[in-house]
Amino acid sequence: MSELEVKGNTFYVLRIREGDAEKLTLHDDFGSAVARLKEGLKTSSSPEHLELMSIDVKGEKFEIKGVPWSTIAAELVKWMEEDIGLVREKTKEGKTIWRLG
Repeated sequence: MSELEVKGNTFYVLRIREGDAEKLTLHDDFGSAVARLKEGLKTSSSPEHLELMSIDVKGEKFEIKGVPWSTIAAELVKWMEEDIGLVREKTKEGKTIWRLG
């Protein structure tokens, strides 16, 4: 039996559905949950088979929320910036463009 020690009051549950099978992983921080989700995206037939939830422990109560894909995408973009050297810039018109550093 293994256990997960939560450092704060929030932990994450990633649900991956593959056909009739379902796999749940627990994560004590958002970054590790997104890293595992990134792996799941490579093997899953559809992003709809992946669901990331945050669980906030507030005294005797637990608050469960789905993490929006926009939040997940923002984290993935940060990694892309670091991994492949993408640089984000604003044009004079205020649009965001990306270029390789």
